[in-house]
Amino acid sequence: MPAQSFLYALYSLVCHQAPARCFSLFGQPLAVCARCLGIYAGCLIGFALFPWLRGFRSFELPPTSIFVVLSLPILVDTFGNFSHLWSTQNGGRFLTGILWGTTLPFYFIPGLADFIQAMRRIPQAGNPPAGDPP
Repeated sequence: MPAQSFLYALYSLVCHQAPARCFSLFGQPLAVCARCLGIYAGCLIGFALFPWLRGFRSFELPPTSIFVVLSLPILVDTFGNFSHLWSTQNGGRFLTGILWGTTLPFYFIPGLADFIQAMRRIPQAGNPPAGDPP
């Protein structure tokens, strides 16, 4: 199937796609591992929760300590798996991915808003800076 091959090739850039670490659908492994799927699902959850929890009036970054604490489960689990200290089942990989992925929009959205504001302050070639008379 051309669409399936395209998706596998596309996601191979960001995921190892080891079949044993992927959930299966109709007997075929998904194009991303359980952890990556959790991160993507978590990001969707985080983007949906952002307006309800933070609103769009203030784009301040949450404290770095929150990011560090919520990153610890995925870091410890990944380190343990790479070091062959343990082997986490796909459900655990998925859950650590969701936890981490859910936090990402709370840092990404304020960063993107800050970037957009900074770009608006940069005068374009031939245009005077905003607020200056022509």
